[in-house]
Amino acid sequence: MREFKCPHCGSENIQKCEVIYMSGTVSHTSTTTFGKYEATTEGQAATDLAQAVAPPAKMETSWVAGLIFGGLAYLFGIDSFLAGLVLGAIALVFFKGSIDAEKYNNEIYPKEYERWRNTYICHRCGNQFLLK
Repeated sequence: MREFKCPHCGSENIQKCEVIYMSGTVSHTSTTTFGKYEATTEGQAATDLAQAVAPPAKMETSWVAGLIFGGLAYLFGIDSFLAGLVLGAIALVFFKGSIDAEKYNNEIYPKEYERWRNTYICHRCGNQFLLK
C-alpha cells in the first residue's frame, strides 16, 4: 500500500503538483470595443505556488523562420555568394533547432509531462517527490 506522506519530513500535508497548478491557474479573456473595432485579449494568471509547480513546457519550433531565411539565401545568393552563404547558415541554424525541438517534443516531453503528473509537493517542507 502506498504511503501518502513526504519522504523527507514525514508530513501527510502533501498535494499533487498537477492539482495545485490546475487550482491556482485561471484563464481570462477580455474584449474591448472602440466604435466599430473590437480587440480581444487572452491570458493566464497563476499563483506563485502554481507557477513553481508548473508543468514542463514544449519547445518552440522555427520551421517558418528557417524557410524564410532559406528563401532569402536563395534570392540573395544569386547576386552575392557571401550573403547567400550567411543567410543559408542562419536558415540551417533554425532548421537544426526545429529538428531538436521536434525530437524533444516527441520523445522526451511526454515522459517529463507524465513524471510531472505524478509528482507531489509537501506543504510543510516544500520537497517535491514521486510517490513509490
